[in-house]
Amino acid sequence: TLAEMRSWGVNILTVGQYLQPSKKHLPIERYYTPQEFADIKSYAEDELHFDWVECAPLVRSSYHAAQQVRALSAVYRQLYAKGTPGALPAEPRPAG
Repeated sequence: TLAEMRSWGVNILTVGQYLQPSKKHLPIERYYTPQEFADIKSYAEDELHFDWVECAPLVRSSYHAAQQVRALSAVYRQLYAKGTPGALPAEPRPAG
């Protein structure tokens, strides 16, 4: 569930409509309405506090990925500079 994903530390959520690529793939069970996508987005942002949510019928995992990374990197750098617990380091630490 979305709540479980959030409890595992997931901060970015993308939700889109499955589209059957060919007759060899699983069929579409139903189409979700724009309001259902809006409701999911509101729930994820307002109640579960995801840092970034993209939620619409044609959204895919790479949807606005560069914009998401830039925006969240800036936020996490600011939090880390303030000593906020759980914030990511400003620069990646070398392995080893």
